[in-house]
Amino acid sequence: MEEFEEFSVVFGGDIDLAYDHKTIEKLLKNRRLLESILFFDRLLGALGIKDGVYEQRPCIQQTKRLSASQLYPPKSNEDLRILYDSITSAPAQNHHKHSLVYYILKDLKLRNRDPETFATRYYHTVSPPIHTSKVLDAYFQCVCQSSITEAFHFARSQGIQNHRRLFEQMLSFILGSSSGKQRSDRAIELIGLPFDQEEQSWFQQHLLDGKGKALFGAKDTVIMRYMALGELQAAREVSRETKERKIDNLNWTSLT
Repeated sequence: MEEFEEFSVVFGGDIDLAYDHKTIEKLLKNRRLLESILFFDRLLGALGIKDGVYEQRPCIQQTKRLSASQLYPPKSNEDLRILYDSITSAPAQNHHKHSLVYYILKDLKLRNRDPETFATRYYHTVSPPIHTSKVLDAYFQCVCQSSITEAFHFARSQGIQNHRRLFEQMLSFILGSSSGKQRSDRAIELIGLPFDQEEQSWFQQHLLDGKGKALFGAKDTVIMRYMALGELQAAREVSRETKERKIDNLNWTSLT
């Protein structure tokens, strides 16, 4: 048995760990709206368990067939274990199993309040192979949601071919956040990161001239970064290109 197949390795020893009521209700509502077929059901089908699995509970000799709709969403810790065992025991390649585990961890992350999410804990504990850019991007989104600082350092660790791409994804993720407060909090964390010279160049190019220039507050973020670094002249040069909007009778020109 591989290490990731141990439930406790990924989820810890919390015997009460389960999906919360709001998450279950949301998923069940989505199932009704989507004619009883969720994306997760299709992922299960890719593992060859779309027709269900057999469940055999302790001290019960009878078995019963479980459909995808009965497996997901799991309504208790026991159901979560059954779903997890169904995935890890499926006759499929490990990277396919990992994708479903990530999906579950993303659901559970909503009720997790530790600095390190289940998804990042899983990666650091098990170190599953990431074979495709699609899987890498999906995992990186989880890291960004958990911590911008962690995402910054993770991008650095992914080699020259992926470093810039992930770095720019992080910028787009931050400024693309739907919540204004969440966006501003992440932007503040961003401007304090220890960019090297190359990363600073990527930062400017992406937000001033690249695909990120249309993002909300792109130029403002560059200006704030320059101001945080004490490079006021550079901040002034960028501020001249921004629209003269005032907040409490202040604009970037007056501040720089």
